[in-house]
Amino acid sequence: MENGISWFFYKIRRKIHILRIRGTMFHRTPKEERLKNQKASRLKRIRKKRRKFRHIFFYFRPRTLKRYNRRLNAEIRKVKEGPTGYQGISGKPIIHEVTPLLSSRKLPFMKRIRRSIRMARYVIKKARQRKPSHETLAGKKNRNVFRKLRYLFHTGNLFKINFRTMQEFMNQNYSFLGKGKYLIILLNSTFIFLLAYLFVFLLKEMAFVIAAGSFDIKAVMMYYDVEYLIRSRDWTEDAVKVVFSTGPVITFMLTLISLTIFAWASHEIWFARLFIMWVFLQAFTQSFGEMIFGALLNQGFGWVLAYHYFSDTGKMLFVVGVLLGMLTGGLFLSRFLLLTGNIYFNNIGKNNRSPFLMSQIFLPFLIGTGMIILIKQPLENGFELIVEGSMLLVLLPAILRARLTNDLFFDEEPRRIRIKWVWISITILAFILFRIWFWKGVRI
Repeated sequence: MENGISWFFYKIRRKIHILRIRGTMFHRTPKEERLKNQKASRLKRIRKKRRKFRHIFFYFRPRTLKRYNRRLNAEIRKVKEGPTGYQGISGKPIIHEVTPLLSSRKLPFMKRIRRSIRMARYVIKKARQRKPSHETLAGKKNRNVFRKLRYLFHTGNLFKINFRTMQEFMNQNYSFLGKGKYLIILLNSTFIFLLAYLFVFLLKEMAFVIAAGSFDIKAVMMYYDVEYLIRSRDWTEDAVKVVFSTGPVITFMLTLISLTIFAWASHEIWFARLFIMWVFLQAFTQSFGEMIFGALLNQGFGWVLAYHYFSDTGKMLFVVGVLLGMLTGGLFLSRFLLLTGNIYFNNIGKNNRSPFLMSQIFLPFLIGTGMIILIKQPLENGFELIVEGSMLLVLLPAILRARLTNDLFFDEEPRRIRIKWVWISITILAFILFRIWFWKGVRI
């Protein structure tokens, strides 16, 4: 009953206090007009005063005072039982300074006032010493997030998508996709990317199997990796070095061969040159990417370094060197990528350079990688996809530099941008046969 009466009078005092500060004690003003007339700084001061008043009321509630009174009595008891005295807030021994405030109600009025003041000093001192813990701060942050989500839900903006902003972004950066010729380029390049990936993947896996067969190790080619039919303790040092280094070496040799063929036919307008370009990029990625992430994750080529007893410093230097080689190779490949533009255009200039690079190189890489992830479901080998994603380390510097190069002029022979249904059909058929044939594995 006592707590209810205290709360009622507290609400009345708070209401009077707010009306007095606003200047609306004896008249009523609409809320909108009050907010317009008041400045932001005044509102901030008012809210700060309200918080202080609420904090003071919280600390001087009967329940709070009783809790602090119990703590103070416990400290007094410790001092009485201890070997030495204690100088309290007023400088006097704490035993004579204060006695339990709420334990006895039959005290003179002035004595109760003095003890109330001392209790208030003690409460304020403890309140200043109080620091919120990490759990309290985290809980407060979570509550703020929940309040924000609840507000967005009630206002109907939680799942609202700003289609206008999205449309403006697409118009500024990807408006070229609305043109049919760039969609055709994107379609052709994406399927050639997939076909080149399948070619390099099968070649690398066959190299692993042949290398394992030279040590009489049976292997099973799966749609995601090669499974070796041997126990871990039966691996020899020579077998590990030869088997797990064969794939990167073969793909590096394929990189050199495809680069030579492309350079030899750089001025031709064969569509097969696009396939050679993607074979080069796939082989370059499979070779250097497996070296980098194999050393970091102790998989694939990382076992070769482990059996060569590389130290952690040596591995880090090796990774940094290969990574720099990968980035440098990407910088020198900018012209290499632009030369594939003679398949579709007579020249590559300022107007069509960026749309061509996006539709011929970058977007096919993103879409093709996503399709590879879908084709490889259920995903059994995440390391292979990490290596495939490392192609981004080559494409980003190559595209950034290619956007700053001079214009390229090829010839005036008329060209038609058409969908290459033959290459698309070959790619679809190859992936269907690949998934069916290697679904349960092929033992070699």
